[in-house]
Formats: sequence, structure tokens, C-alpha cells
Amino acid sequence: MATIGPLEFVIIRFPSNEFTGEIIPELRKIVDKDLINIIDLTFIAKDAVGKVQAYELADISRDALDAWQPVVANVRSILSQPDIEEVGEMMDPNTSAAILVFEHLWALGFRQAVQNAGGELLGQGRITPEDLESTMAELDAMNAQQA
Repeated sequence: MATIGPLEFVIIRFPSNEFTGEIIPELRKIVDKDLINIIDLTFIAKDAVGKVQAYELADISRDALDAWQPVVANVRSILSQPDIEEVGEMMDPNTSAAILVFEHLWALGFRQAVQNAGGELLGQGRITPEDLESTMAELDAMNAQQA
């Protein structure tokens, strides 16, 4: 099996089904720098009555596909129908979302170094910036009370 980096997914909601495409240039920057490899990209729309529809890249307009093409050269459809349904349940009516699955290419060398050193991954997780900011605010408040 080929060596791959850690995989991650993000779900991005777009209120009122409005997608401007502003994220494409930023994604292209990190793809072009070989920091990530996009594995899957699926768009989901939920209409006003709650019907959920998924769109793969092959389903979108030619103009939209042309805009995405530079960053999605290696995309495969790995998300399942239950994955789509689960995201659809989280969405409000008349919204859309994008599910982006990507590989952290930057971590490949580090992963190999850990393996070469006999290290083993015991766990991993993610801390969102919002969670960190909240925790830091709580710590600052506790420190202010103690002072």
C-alpha cells in the first residue's frame, strides 16, 4: 500500500445556497504548495422543504468545474450515501454545504521519521481555533480572578 498522510474532512455550510467560489484560490495555494491533496469534494444542497441532493464534480456546471479543476486533479468519490445523509440532517433548509476530504501531505516526512525512530501513534485529534480561543478566555478570566 502506498504511504499516505493523515486524512481529514471538513464540512463547510453556505447559508441561503450562496457559494461565491472565494475559497478556490486559497485551496489552490495549499494544493500547489503540496501541503494537502484533495481526496474527495462533494456538494450538498438542502431545499426549502428539506430535500437533500448531493452533487459530485461531474454533476456541476462546466464553469464551476473549470474553476475547481486546478485543485481537484486527484479527487475520488469516497463519501457514502449515509455520509451525505448525515450531513444533510445537520443542515438547515435552503442551505448548501461542501464536504472536503483531504490528505495532509506535509506530514509524510514527519510520519516516516516517527516510524524510523520506532515511535507509534497513540492518538490524534483536532482543536478548533474557536475552542482554543474559548479556553484561553476562560484561563485569562481565572487568572484575573486570582490576581
